[in-house]
Amino acid sequence: MARLASILGVINFLLPPACCVAQQGAPRPVAVSVIPAGTERHVQGRWATLAVNGSNPTDADVEETIVVSVGESPNLQFARRLWLPAHSRRRVWLPVLIPEQLESLQQHVFITFMRINDRQGVEQFQPTAIGLPTTERGMLISWEDSHAAVLLDSMHADQNDFSELYDLYHSLSDLRDKSITSEQDLGVASLTDHFLPTSPTGLDATDQILIAGDRILSDSTSVRQLRAWLRSGGRMWVMLDRMSHSSVERLLGDSMCYSLVDTVELNDFKLREVAAHETASKITDESWSSDIPVKFVRVLTDVDDVDCRIGDWPVAFWKDVGQGEILFTTLGSSGWFDNGGSLRAFSNLAERFFVQRLRPPNNTAHLANTLQHEIGYQIPRRTGIAAALGVHVFVVLGAAVWLVRRQRLDLMAIIIPMSAVLVAGILVAMGKHHTRAAPSTIATGQIARVSAENSEITVNSVAAIYAQQGRPMPIDSSPDSTTMLSQVDLRGELRRILWTDDGRSHWMFVDQPPGAVRHVESESTIPLSHDWIVKGRFTELGFEGDLSGLAAEKCQDPIIIAAAAPALSARLSETPTKSFRAGFDDLLAVDQYIDDALMSDQQRYRQDMLRQLITPERQSFGRQPVLLAWTDTIDSGVSFDDNYQRRGWALVSIPIQLQRVPANSDFKLPATFVRVEAHQGTSSVFNPRTGRWLDQMNRPVTEQLDFMVPLELLPCRLKRAELAVKLKAPSRTLEILGFVDGQYVSLYRKANPRGLLKIEIERADVLQLDASGGLRLAIAISDSQDQPELTAGDEEASEATLAKPFAPNQKTWQIDYVQINLEGTTL
Repeated sequence: MARLASILGVINFLLPPACCVAQQGAPRPVAVSVIPAGTERHVQGRWATLAVNGSNPTDADVEETIVVSVGESPNLQFARRLWLPAHSRRRVWLPVLIPEQLESLQQHVFITFMRINDRQGVEQFQPTAIGLPTTERGMLISWEDSHAAVLLDSMHADQNDFSELYDLYHSLSDLRDKSITSEQDLGVASLTDHFLPTSPTGLDATDQILIAGDRILSDSTSVRQLRAWLRSGGRMWVMLDRMSHSSVERLLGDSMCYSLVDTVELNDFKLREVAAHETASKITDESWSSDIPVKFVRVLTDVDDVDCRIGDWPVAFWKDVGQGEILFTTLGSSGWFDNGGSLRAFSNLAERFFVQRLRPPNNTAHLANTLQHEIGYQIPRRTGIAAALGVHVFVVLGAAVWLVRRQRLDLMAIIIPMSAVLVAGILVAMGKHHTRAAPSTIATGQIARVSAENSEITVNSVAAIYAQQGRPMPIDSSPDSTTMLSQVDLRGELRRILWTDDGRSHWMFVDQPPGAVRHVESESTIPLSHDWIVKGRFTELGFEGDLSGLAAEKCQDPIIIAAAAPALSARLSETPTKSFRAGFDDLLAVDQYIDDALMSDQQRYRQDMLRQLITPERQSFGRQPVLLAWTDTIDSGVSFDDNYQRRGWALVSIPIQLQRVPANSDFKLPATFVRVEAHQGTSSVFNPRTGRWLDQMNRPVTEQLDFMVPLELLPCRLKRAELAVKLKAPSRTLEILGFVDGQYVSLYRKANPRGLLKIEIERADVLQLDASGGLRLAIAISDSQDQPELTAGDEEASEATLAKPFAPNQKTWQIDYVQINLEGTTL
């Protein structure tokens, strides 16, 4: 039934609207109703969107307020205040949060809404259309693995186009069902409104969106919502055959990765598909023919992730944007179906596309823990302590000079203790003053992610609020921000968040208790007046970069990080530009993110927080290299009471734009920029996404690895490699092997290896890169007893090492990490 309802909704949208006939009768009163809107897929712990419809047939303007509570949480209310001009109808949006705690496979959650009037500061309930104070409505809860929506554009479609869109929608639903496993069958939602919800949370419950038209892309607010949703982990399918080139440019901005050549029509073609990470032997062809031609948009693209082609023209290709991904297709809808079924390539695309959205990690707890050190009693300033001690020294020296002239130095035995007691009393008084009263403080911690594609920054903030005395706490947010109190602060007392017509939100009935800390969470997407950009290049001295937009003097403890790679220290300088340089010596140890031998308390707090954020499992900042720096707090559009001391910081991540290195240039490539991959694509002992090796192995292993050089350096010739391996393998032998002319040769052997080993490789035949820019090496751990160590120049072939049938050994071994620094020349 749910699938049928979804299809009927698409049909209602595709068909021309029926003419409306005005009804005659007596004037009706003002009416306001609330219904589910948006994708109508409601997921526990995510935001949903309600539509508030108002009708005012009277001769006077009115202002209405609707209050909604969701499920078993009457203490948390969501409200919308709207202005209704005389003789008008309006539809506005109201975001609500679906409770996190729901029963397993609960089918519905009920919302209760009421109309209120605020007259002379007193709220009065208004009866509904049927005379009751409240109205209850059910909202379907979705437990599906992924939630998809389509944006179609066929208000002027002919009959053939209508039929094609209907078939496309039905086929997408079927392919989605094959790609996920779920007891529900809600199908693909259709976004039939002319505009997307204006709230930043309007698409929170959606995992994938297919765009097949220009209907909403003329609305700048909708475009911003789609961009923010995509960067935060969404998957977007852009059908270029149904969109104008200008609309795609407006949607993607700097993410544009193709150029338009022309549009043709095909009656037959061969679709060549190459599966990801497969060899040429896996290439397959599918034939298609029809008397009715299909539209084909021919484009040129610079992306490497192309799934299928017609001739040399790309048909389906992928582009990473932030945490999300875009699928572009250039073939008309009918070209994906033949003989009543979909082509195999279309099924493979759907299998990759319909996966659960990768949501950014929730860093609220880490931010809140770090902010604890920002609130509390203050230590007396160093200047005050120095002044007190200076007075003591001045009194003692002055008295000594005076008593020498009087020849009464014996009195110093009295003056020195008296002065010391006086200064000690001053210090004690200062300490008591600071410990008796912790100032009312708002400490803010932020994680800010700069978009490489658009001039926007996403800011996740946590504000820790402390007051000496209880007081009301006004909390206001801009239209680009969403603010929530912590779950602990939502318990017990009534809380209400009110949205107004200007897009701002205001928390009501929130009081700050005395002597307690309240946490307020917010998420904002802020346009930048000046782009924050980091451009870098590899030189003979290492990695050099330039920072623009963000003041270098405000950046503290900057580092460069990438997934599954060591951090790299980058010290910014103002002369001659905001530049930095990082070489092999600037590589930081594992779990080290501050390049100072003597760290301050603040730096220790920062390092502890980064250790929680930068883990192989979380990957809070993505897989590509980014510059991390600590700076002043960013105005995220959230305001509080002004009668507080303000403290805080922001951790900013800026994607690094690598520049191509000119030919015949020497370079040094730090290990941070070298991606390590398993040669066969998968490995039983090494995870290339995290850089971790399996713990406590007790069997011998030979692992073949590819060390990938960035595309900006290709083609190039390597001159030297410095391999670093940290391991512990008692009663075993470590062997490093190079790949030469189709076979492995031994480069280094060591018995009972322990600790950090550094192996230099300078053999030109070993340092040859393959066609994809990878340097292949192998690491072998044997089960043999101690063997004599060989030199790095040992030419003995090691085919036997790779093929030797090892016997099990009960002693375990462990590789902590493998890193490599490279030097070479571009060609």
